[in-house]
Amino acid sequence: MSDTKTPEAPPAHPAKADRTDANDRGAMDNTGTTNSVNAAGQEWRPRANPWLVAVAVMSATFMVVLDTSIAAVALPYIAGNLGATNDEATWVLTSYLVSNAIILPASAWFTRFFGRKRFLLVCIVLFVLASMASGISTSLGM
Repeated sequence: MSDTKTPEAPPAHPAKADRTDANDRGAMDNTGTTNSVNAAGQEWRPRANPWLVAVAVMSATFMVVLDTSIAAVALPYIAGNLGATNDEATWVLTSYLVSNAIILPASAWFTRFFGRKRFLLVCIVLFVLASMASGISTSLGM
């Protein structure tokens, strides 16, 4: 017998080799992903309640859908009360939908630049202020 050791073969896939070390990376669950465990042995938890985040995002989405529905139903009244034709009042809804289509692709960049929470809060505040301005307007051009 010789005293020299034969070198071990490298693992077939380095990422899989990292996942098998349960002491450093956390135990694998049945989906093949690892549970994040810190050095103290505590499982990672999000800072905010995920259900609260989901409710906040859903309520903002609900406000947009509700506002679009209200504007579509109110178009004849908008035209009559503001002294505009039905064709002119249709631009209210069209401009709202076009602005929404423009901001959606840019939202990813805005969230990276400002942060998701700050961007969502600023959007909600701007939405409420624009809705108030629309509600107190006395003419279509205002």
